[in-house]
Amino acid sequence: MTGSQLDTIEAYLLQLDVSTLCSVLLELASHHEHVMDRLHRLQMSSNPGALSTEFLKTLNAWRRSSKYHGYAEASAYGRKLETWLDEVAAEVQPRDSAVAMDLFERFIELDQHWFEHADDSGGDIGMAMQSACRHWLRAAAQSRLDSDQLATRMAKLFLADQYGGREELLRQADLVLDEQG
Repeated sequence: MTGSQLDTIEAYLLQLDVSTLCSVLLELASHHEHVMDRLHRLQMSSNPGALSTEFLKTLNAWRRSSKYHGYAEASAYGRKLETWLDEVAAEVQPRDSAVAMDLFERFIELDQHWFEHADDSGGDIGMAMQSACRHWLRAAAQSRLDSDQLATRMAKLFLADQYGGREELLRQADLVLDEQG
């Protein structure tokens, strides 16, 4: 869908009354689990802790899964991981960057699981890890941690890298560290 198509739909939706929009959202939620999940998280949007718990449930379910994603599935799996990261960035980070940073950190620390449960020949899991590192850095930049604390946490994350998926932390370190950091 192009930007102009989205603009047209947005203009139309803004003219609709609340009850019509509510009915359409409920209809979509009844047929699409992802829509229902998003509405559920929207209900919790004023409570970053509860919202974080919802995201952790998903992360923990993935961690417990023993499913292997072969080459044919790896791209979709990588997109699913990136969607989770983008949702945390959009829904948690604006409300509490420290909570978002912790979620991104937990994701990064699961790199062994991501890489060992998928055929990453296409690089999709690696790209999700790069995205996770960039999200972590942006959340870190918004946090109230001083540069020494940030450098320590970043070094700890980077030094635990066994798969080469955390290099983005150093490539983009300028997002959080000044030249003296």
